[in-house]
Amino acid sequence: MVKRQRMRGQPLSAPEIAEIHTVAKRIFAEQGRHNRSAIQEQLSFGTDRATIVKILSQPEPAAQVHETRTDTQPPPLPAAILAIISRQSASVKELAFQLQARPSEVMAALETMPNAAENDAGQWHIKEAVPVEDPLPLNVQRLRRENERLKKDNAELLKQHEENEKLFQMFGFIKEAKMDIPEWTRKSPSQGNKRQAIPTALFSDWHFDEVVNPAQINYVNEYNRPIAEKRLENFFHNTIELSTDYLQGLKYEGLVLPISGDIFSGIIHEELVETNAATIFESMLFWAEPMCAGIRLLRDAFGRVFVPSVVGNHGRYHRKPRAKNRAQDNFDWFFAHLLRKLLANEKGISFMISEAADVTYNVFSTVYLSTHGDQFKGGSGIAGLLSPLMIGDARKRKREAAINRPYHFMHMGHWHQLGHVKGLIINGSGKGYDEYAMVSNFDYEPPQQAFWITDPIHGKTIDAPIHLLDKSEKYRGGASAALTEMNDVRAQWEVAA
Repeated sequence: MVKRQRMRGQPLSAPEIAEIHTVAKRIFAEQGRHNRSAIQEQLSFGTDRATIVKILSQPEPAAQVHETRTDTQPPPLPAAILAIISRQSASVKELAFQLQARPSEVMAALETMPNAAENDAGQWHIKEAVPVEDPLPLNVQRLRRENERLKKDNAELLKQHEENEKLFQMFGFIKEAKMDIPEWTRKSPSQGNKRQAIPTALFSDWHFDEVVNPAQINYVNEYNRPIAEKRLENFFHNTIELSTDYLQGLKYEGLVLPISGDIFSGIIHEELVETNAATIFESMLFWAEPMCAGIRLLRDAFGRVFVPSVVGNHGRYHRKPRAKNRAQDNFDWFFAHLLRKLLANEKGISFMISEAADVTYNVFSTVYLSTHGDQFKGGSGIAGLLSPLMIGDARKRKREAAINRPYHFMHMGHWHQLGHVKGLIINGSGKGYDEYAMVSNFDYEPPQQAFWITDPIHGKTIDAPIHLLDKSEKYRGGASAALTEMNDVRAQWEVAA
């Protein structure tokens, strides 16, 4: 700011004084708040040449046209010139116009900048790109960054939408979905020496292609694609072994294989997207083949297989759960349709893929309601998960009874805790114990699935777990882990002796 003092010198004429006042006011108006307030206070700049020389010798501003600065001190002239020509080439006159400065001063500043050069067209540009401070206000800079982020997110969503469209066009067979329950699950038993029955093997919460790091859960489990393949094979073989070797004297009409959701871990959490073994579409294509092979194996052993299917919460397309299009925007729903299409020409295999969150079906005269289980919230205290499950079961029974569709048993997944209690069947998990269960202090449970028998007289009767751990697996929890440790200690003693 110019001090208010007079200096001796040669007096100026009135037109010269007016012209100098105009130039001085323009210069100080670009310099910031203090100089603008000085002009508003009608500060007298003096009328002699010495005072005018002092006024015009002040550092001139470098503000650009059409941009508003919020700081009180403008950047030096070379920095402002660098900011302009870093974005586009400009002649000396263009730079002087944008900076409201003298061409001679712009030229002098350009000559002191080693990274500025003049091209054949008389325009100045930067030889090498250098970082230049953005002269825009902070709020404008934030808006610009937010705009760039939104553009990037929009591009990713469009790309994902295009992939989904291509995939759905490729598998247009989804429109052919049927909701038929096969007659053999409901027909009356025939007379014979063996009692007729239908086994059920509940299939849920496998979380295919999720990776569980054993070091992060104290080495009680490990999960990846090779381990999942072994456990899936054990599921199909052990289902047959339970039905034929452990249970005898029964004549099976077929087998029910409910698929009750969370077949894949999905993309609802960033940590899953970062650690999964493959993308969701790669996972569906990979696991379709072993699933079809296993269903064919069950068909060959039991003659017929019925697959009622509902979706889980991990397979949803959106981050937050939705009620609208819950099934249709879920990868579990699409995977079930993919299996149905691949097995369309196989005799003795039928699907019932639900368009809703729940589905009911009959096994002889016993009615089962299949759901995933994520609709029930809570589970703290000594009662654990029983409290929300009993409340949810009571509400569903009231709803189904009101529309004349009562059921006897409700089975579900989601909770990863195998149990049969008071009309409820809760499934275990094919994945087993994981990092989320560890940090949440959930009870340990080995990977297992639910199995039971339904006969036409007693309804649901014999139940047992389908064990999934393979003999080759290194990490085991519970009593088996303690036994392994004891054997290792004994082996050390034997070596020491």
